[in-house]
Order: sequence, then C-alpha cells, then structure tokens
Amino acid sequence: MVSVIIYSSDGYSDCWDPFFKLFKQNFLLDDSYEIILSTNNKDYSYTGLNIITMANGMDVPWSKRLQISINKSKNDIIFLIGDDFFLLSKVDQNLFNEQLDFIINNKEIDHIRLLHKPGKFRTENSNFKYLDKISSFTKYRFLYAPSLWKKNVLLNYIANNETPFMAEKMGTYRSWILNHGFYCMSNDFNNKYGQLYSCGTSGVIVKGKWAKWAVPVLEAEDLKIDYSIRGIREESEKKMAMNKARMDQLMNPISTIKSFSSILILLFRSFFFNMK
Repeated sequence: MVSVIIYSSDGYSDCWDPFFKLFKQNFLLDDSYEIILSTNNKDYSYTGLNIITMANGMDVPWSKRLQISINKSKNDIIFLIGDDFFLLSKVDQNLFNEQLDFIINNKEIDHIRLLHKPGKFRTENSNFKYLDKISSFTKYRFLYAPSLWKKNVLLNYIANNETPFMAEKMGTYRSWILNHGFYCMSNDFNNKYGQLYSCGTSGVIVKGKWAKWAVPVLEAEDLKIDYSIRGIREESEKKMAMNKARMDQLMNPISTIKSFSSILILLFRSFFFNMK
C-alpha cells in the first residue's frame, strides 16, 4: 500500500542506525509497507526492518537517485522522509491512517505534508478534517518535509540534475504551474495532537552538522551517536550555512540553467495545453 522512501547518501551513513532505531520504535510497520533507503553505494540493514537499499552510484546526482528510487517503488503512495528528519515520538497510527485514506480516496488530494509550521507558507481552510490546503502561489509550496504523495504526482517534481536546495526552489515553481492538490496538517490538528510526524522545529542535521537543539533530545534516546564525526552546529551558524548553500548553487551555473529551462518548458506546455 505504501512505500517509505528515505532519501540519503553514503556520507550520512553514520545517521542511519539512530534514524531507523527511532523510526522502528515510534512507527507501527506491517507487511504492507515497503522501506527503501536511497543512497550511493553502501548496503545497509537494520534488525527487524526489511530495508531495500537502492544504491545508485557515486556519480548519479541526488535528485536522479531519488527519481530512480521512486520509479522502482512498488506502491502508488509514497511516504517520503529525509535522513535528517528523525522521528522523536510515537505516531498515532489511527490518525496517520486517516491521512492515508484521504490521499487514497480523494482525487483532489495529491500531497499531504505531515508538518505545519505557521508562517512558513500560506494555507487555506479545506473541506477535509484536520487538513489545510497549501495556497497555490505561496513560498515553500514544495518542501522535502516528511509527507505523503501520490507517486505519479511526485515524479512531476523530481528533476535529474538538482541538489536538495535547488530542488525545493524549483519544485515550488513547478507547483505554481501544475497546481496539484497540496495539503498539510491544520493548526487545529497541531493544537490538539501536536505534529503528526514529530521531528522538532526542523531536521536534526543542519547542512551536515547536528543541530544543537537536537543533541539533548537525541542523548535522552541513548542512540550512541558519535557527534565528533560531523560536529554540532550552533543556532547562530544556521543562517551562514544556508547562505553558503545558495552560493554553492551559484557556483554550478549549468545545473541552475537546466533547472530554470525545465520551468520555462513546463510553463510553455501548460500554456499550450490550456490554449487547446
């Protein structure tokens, strides 16, 4: 029924054991779930979980690896999670199953973001219990936050030449053109139950380093993390790290040009279709 895809890379293999330990203890898995780890070359297993490692090579761009993993998944619904979004508390399975029912049984719902950060993106009320609709032309309409997707829709947003940073920017522009049904958990839901997928204010890793806020939380779980491998990022460093990611993208103009060209082609095709 559902393919869980964790997108990662070999450089983050030190995070896999703690990630899957928390995921196993906080999410009820049964045989209907396919678990895929999308990475470069390394194989991986975790006791009690049937993980399929899709190793797509060191030379394959991040977004292309993810695209391959999605295409090879066997189910129509994708539960997409980044390797830095550690699951920090138990998921209410009944509430999660409600969201599955919504996305499976309603044509107008293509995507359900399991996190809602008020002020990050604009939302509107919807006719679905505990779901807000993500506005059509808002910033951050497309994010790689833990979320449910219809597989055939998600593939429209994955290019084969983009970094995670560029993919979210370009994915948002694509969503303005394609205008699929994007939803997220409502404020009412969060106020009553908290985040359905609880991972803190953001992922526990910020641009390669452990987020300082996350360290005491992770220490309480006895995950045996060696923080010296990647270091700890102070909150004051976060903005600088984000700016560096933007500069790194500018240093790769060919990839940027390809991405913007794909947006223009998509816009042209959309316009042509509407004209017909």
